[in-house]
This record gives sequence, C-alpha cells and structure tokens, in this order.
Amino acid sequence: MRQFVRHSLDRWRVTAFRAARASKWLWNRFLDLVQRRLEIRAKRRILRQPHRWGEKRWKRWELDLLGTAPDAELAARFGRSENAVRVMRWRRHTASNSESV
Repeated sequence: MRQFVRHSLDRWRVTAFRAARASKWLWNRFLDLVQRRLEIRAKRRILRQPHRWGEKRWKRWELDLLGTAPDAELAARFGRSENAVRVMRWRRHTASNSESV
C-alpha cells in the first residue's frame, strides 16, 4: 500500500509540474502575442493612412438643408453627386422636395 501511495504522489507531482510548465509556456506565448500586437499598433500610428472620407463628411448645415430643395440643386451646392444627396436624404427619412427648378 505504501508503494502505491508513493507512486501516485510521484505521478501527481510530475503531472502537476508538466501542467505548471505548460501553463507558463502558454502565458509567455500569450504575452508575446500581446507585445507583437502593441508593436504593430504603435507602428500603424506612425504610418497611419489618411481617413477614408477626409473632409467629405456631411456637415450639420448640409444635413439641415436636405429636403428643402431638389436633390440636383443641393448636389451642385454641396459638391456631391445627386445620388449621394438622395441616399443621405433616404437614410435620414427626410421627404424630398420634388419641385423642378
């Protein structure tokens, strides 16, 4: 009986040691991946690409004018396509001003 208990304890110690070593390896690998991701983010901040839309975002005054004049007139005033004005008006659920100029 004594030998069985000793063998079981030795086996448990080896298993626990392997588990601890595997856990440490996984943790270090995780830290390596996190460190790599942080390095990539830092590099991208330096080499950041310009914003996709830049200064072409819709201004508050442009949004307020949607639906007050025909889409073609507003498109010419805003420097946007008529379709872009129509789509933005549709997204904001604004009624169209269909009177022709």
